[in-house]
Amino acid sequence: MSSKRPSPLVGYNTGVKYRGVPYHVQTEDSGIDHPHVTTHLFAEGGHIVATRKTSYAHHVGTPAYPEAVKQLIRGQHKEMLIALRDGCYDALITQVPSMPPAVPEPAPEPIAVDPPTEPAAVPPRRRSRPSLAGTERSRDSLDEIIIADLALLLDE
Repeated sequence: MSSKRPSPLVGYNTGVKYRGVPYHVQTEDSGIDHPHVTTHLFAEGGHIVATRKTSYAHHVGTPAYPEAVKQLIRGQHKEMLIALRDGCYDALITQVPSMPPAVPEPAPEPIAVDPPTEPAAVPPRRRSRPSLAGTERSRDSLDEIIIADLALLLDE
């Protein structure tokens, strides 16, 4: 008679742009045979910029196991995104041979706008996840992505 072993838990994948360059953060559970969570930061072209691996062997077989691993996955994924945003990997990023040097984008020129004659009605803002499609992301936008991803993760 065989006992059913739990499957690895679902991880997370997030694509972001930092300083105009696309990156990908991937976090995954290796399962109880190899009880650890691994997070990779990939640069354009698939180069691994950084990796973090954390064991959860001490949780295997305990009632806390599934929730503890979920929290580890979420937290480690978030930490990697925040570290990218905060420039913690900048020295490593410049060492990747195929990567162009990260150059900040120039600020757009201001546009003169005539003030409205009457106050315009402002529709209420819907809270939604920011889209990454075809847009450059600034530091503030990366913060929005992290917050939106966390909101989605915590709602699961």
